[in-house]
Amino acid sequence: PPGLVVGRHPGGGASACSGRTSVSSLESALKPLSTASSSSSCHMRFDATSCTREEASTGLLAAATADGSWLSRREYAGAALPAARPRRCAAAAFEALLCSLPTARPEERVMPPDWAFGAEAPTLGKAMARWAMHLYLGVADSPMRRYVLDDDELDDWRWLPDTGCAAEPRPRHGWLTYDVCEAAERRLRKPQAWLGDAVTGTKGGAALLGQLQGNSSGRWRQRGGAAWMATAGGGVTSGGVWAAAQALRLVRSSLGPCGRAAEAELWRRQPSSLLRQALPREQRAGGRGAGLLGVGVQVRRGDACERWAAAGDGDDLPAAGGRPCYRAAEYVSAAAAVLARLRARLPPSSPLAGREPVLLLASDSPRAEHEVREAMRSSDAMAGVRLLAVASPRGEAWGGVEEGANVGKRRAAAKRGFIEARNAAGLVNRTANFAALSADLRLLSASHSFVGTAASWTSRLALLAITGERGALPPFVMLDRPLGQLWFAGKS
Repeated sequence: PPGLVVGRHPGGGASACSGRTSVSSLESALKPLSTASSSSSCHMRFDATSCTREEASTGLLAAATADGSWLSRREYAGAALPAARPRRCAAAAFEALLCSLPTARPEERVMPPDWAFGAEAPTLGKAMARWAMHLYLGVADSPMRRYVLDDDELDDWRWLPDTGCAAEPRPRHGWLTYDVCEAAERRLRKPQAWLGDAVTGTKGGAALLGQLQGNSSGRWRQRGGAAWMATAGGGVTSGGVWAAAQALRLVRSSLGPCGRAAEAELWRRQPSSLLRQALPREQRAGGRGAGLLGVGVQVRRGDACERWAAAGDGDDLPAAGGRPCYRAAEYVSAAAAVLARLRARLPPSSPLAGREPVLLLASDSPRAEHEVREAMRSSDAMAGVRLLAVASPRGEAWGGVEEGANVGKRRAAAKRGFIEARNAAGLVNRTANFAALSADLRLLSASHSFVGTAASWTSRLALLAITGERGALPPFVMLDRPLGQLWFAGKS
């Protein structure tokens, strides 16, 4: 699962990390998802205890000084990718800092990010983003504190399944680990606390914190407290995006036993060929970062479609006809362009240079895989590109409205079919939705580039998931409009 690994496995590296994948090694890689074990030797691919403050500072400075044109461009060429060790050491330093912080008592917490997601996050994706934002704001606060979920917060997670599972009968505790630093996937491999000093005591760390806190955004002229400045100011900086991606990386790896079991069961039902190629990082050749030459694509459909539009038309106001959706051909055309740019930039020595390109697909639509496959067959530029997607109940199968049901409707009528309204009415299979989003983000996080929509928080989560794994913003295309800022998916 995502996350940096600290320490060495006593076995010294078993055959599962040799780069040759078997069914048995796939089952071994899935085991940590469904149990509390973290013993797979593939998890031990990087020993962060060997990191130096200088290496971490270099990686942190690279994150803070990355190209910031992602704010205003629908098509982004990608931030320069630092060397592997500084990149990994910077992520380990951020994790070490966060996990060394005192946890905040309820009365001491920073202001909850209701202004971004509402007191009750309306979708599962927004609930995950809200959790990551809590962690982000805690690091930006003075004094710094680590946010920990509690039952009061989870009362407003209307997307958690109502029941537990065999491993944990308590519903809330079964699906999520409240403290990201106590998650089963990192309990045995917490970074050394001293590494966190690289964030607070080096040039690179100071540059990153200055952006995260909003000091370097140029928006201090706007009135507001520290939490708002970290949102409105830090959320328009490359350092802020990097920090949010690291927070989401920790959130994604903090499923409880029921959450891990549900996702593992979904992965077990996939064809072995999908698992062999797409199961992230545990199964990559020796953990050397080879992986997939992949473009991740998130096709937004379902209740979001109030009209069909061409790329570049992102107006979602009722006067324009409502929220736009895009045909599969638009996604495939953008994917071909971003994949071509990615391949052109690869040096001959890159382990990705000779790899078969793949399109990694996620969607709330049960028809998206077929439509994208047909669009790929019609595109000469996508010849030789494979399509990989997680087979799962989607859309109507998990309780959404019939696809296209909201096209042409007025907003008031369309809202009755929005997924949050159907969830409130008890019509959504929350377990299927939870497992599918977790698996989709795991799949897309293996990508090196991305195509999605700025208005979709699922797309934003996918972009952050890829950034958390790569250590830098990837090349991307947003079909509707530029991102504008991190924490608000509406128009800037």
